[in-house]
Amino acid sequence: MKSQNEHHASLRRFKLIQLAILCVVDVAFFLIIILNPTLREKIYSNPTVITLFVFTWLMIIAGMVFLAIDFTTLRNLDKESHNLAKLAYLDSLTGIPNRYSCDLVFDQYDTPQSVEKISCVLMQIRNLQEVNDSLGRKSGDKLLRDFCRILETIGDEYGFVGRNGGNEFLCIINDSTREKLLEFLNKTEDAINEYNREHEDSPIVTHNATVYNPDAKFDSLTGIISKVYSDLYKRVD
Repeated sequence: MKSQNEHHASLRRFKLIQLAILCVVDVAFFLIIILNPTLREKIYSNPTVITLFVFTWLMIIAGMVFLAIDFTTLRNLDKESHNLAKLAYLDSLTGIPNRYSCDLVFDQYDTPQSVEKISCVLMQIRNLQEVNDSLGRKSGDKLLRDFCRILETIGDEYGFVGRNGGNEFLCIINDSTREKLLEFLNKTEDAINEYNREHEDSPIVTHNATVYNPDAKFDSLTGIISKVYSDLYKRVD
């Protein structure tokens, strides 16, 4: 996606150069006619030259119009590329990073040193299926979106938040301390409680599992994620 954006930027620069050259030629052509009375008289007295003169002006104008069309097309392509990037990296329903984005972020934690000071939180909405069954899929989707908005608003301050599956949300807290991990969990719980006071008909009910790696001492993110998944689903069972 980056190389495509760079290609569009190069095209815009090339088109700007073309436009600048056309403008210089246009102005020069106009000044020559204005400042040279003899030439102007010859043009006006010769129908063939007048025709060529008019044709040349039309070609210049047409060139500028086509350049304007090219700029519009490039702008639309940039917008389309941006939308495609969002589709590739963001979950279409909730707007937070999707599984693909999670995998890209996970790839950054590729050494034992990179995971030494992180915490990982896996969260799940316990009553999502219940809301879907009792209030309908739209209500369930709204619950998901509202929960993700809460999670992203709080989580961005601490590290990475993403939707790693249908009802699985991973949070990675960088440079974590126990206090930082607890602060994240408490802020999330407080925000959910506040939300639930305003949405008593469809509250958000969650459970989570955490790994505080300065104590757990896993040497890979794969091990950390496996542990939080195992702990979460043990509680579900």
